[in-house]
Amino acid sequence: MTFRLIALIFFLQVVLSSARNTCTNVPAKCKSVLQYSETILTIEQNQEAIEYIRMWEELERTECSSDLTKFLCGAYFPRCSDGKGSCQQLCTKSYNDCNEIVEDNNKTWPEPFSCENFYPTEYAVCT
Repeated sequence: MTFRLIALIFFLQVVLSSARNTCTNVPAKCKSVLQYSETILTIEQNQEAIEYIRMWEELERTECSSDLTKFLCGAYFPRCSDGKGSCQQLCTKSYNDCNEIVEDNNKTWPEPFSCENFYPTEYAVCT
């Protein structure tokens, strides 16, 4: 299964499960950049998200964007209170800062992470 398909499946699972109000802890790596500590994800989804976010570690190590980790954490671990994750502003900055490196490695930015899929700044995790 390609990274794109895995990201899309995970993204859809999160959206479909947001109706259930089961909260779990955000991983330590993400607690340091997010302003909340609980996510809408179930325990199983939380474990999957941890695995998916590890796929980005190589790009994070390039330090291409100061906002990449925050964007990824918000995208993979939406807030428990309302199920909202990263905003378009963080996505756009991360994309603009890092996409050249992604393309240089013969990869593409995953379709579920197209910035128009994320919430406008006033409704999401941006700061």
